[in-house]
Amino acid sequence: MARLAAATPWELGRGQKEAPREPLGPTRLLLCGHPHCQAAAAFKAALARESRNFEMELDLAEAPTACQGRCGGGPYVGLAQWGLFFGGFHPREAADLVAETCLAGRLLFPRLLISPRTVTDHRVLYIKDEGVLLLLDQRLCLLKAAAYLFRFNAAESCGKCAPCRLGVPRLATILRRFETGQADEEELAELKALTQMMAEDAYCDFAGKITAPLRLLWQARPEFLQQHLEAGCPQAGSDLVPLGEGGPDAE
Repeated sequence: MARLAAATPWELGRGQKEAPREPLGPTRLLLCGHPHCQAAAAFKAALARESRNFEMELDLAEAPTACQGRCGGGPYVGLAQWGLFFGGFHPREAADLVAETCLAGRLLFPRLLISPRTVTDHRVLYIKDEGVLLLLDQRLCLLKAAAYLFRFNAAESCGKCAPCRLGVPRLATILRRFETGQADEEELAELKALTQMMAEDAYCDFAGKITAPLRLLWQARPEFLQQHLEAGCPQAGSDLVPLGEGGPDAE
């Protein structure tokens, strides 16, 4: 079987050169997770097996994930030390990831996700067509990430139709109340109704696109919204602000 192309001068098991004794790449991998996703579970098991084969310790953690448990682009892997995402792995490619990336410190370019249409910045992977929201930091909140994506794009609304003109500011208010632990059941119901209405009744597709992360969250991971209602944000103080505007990523 052909191996994945990588920027590395050596190949394990073929006698050219020995692998580095100390890993040159990331040893902590954040994997997408869903209780019913067999592909993600199989790939995680393969990574654990290959880490033993290569006699190295890998920290295989679950990334904060919102998805429907089935997609065509996963499993997804976050490299927090490098601020990068990989996707589309098969279990047989686990050896390539361990050998080429974790050990040799090289990128697997066929699996690298760099499109600005899916990678908002180095912390957030959102693939609308697949229904996948993935975070590269376990300290971040999925609700705040969905709100961040909404605000990131909502400023471009033209306001021509009522769903956008009225829905965008109202959703912004509701989301802020969720983030600060002040929302109630009525506002949860309103959030669901607004995001659905904006997807179905707006003049163009824009309103549906900017509310898609919010619909994904309440459809795929409703427990996160309920948790915010009952106990507030579990990651309080971890606001996901645009880079350069403050927070842990600002100078």
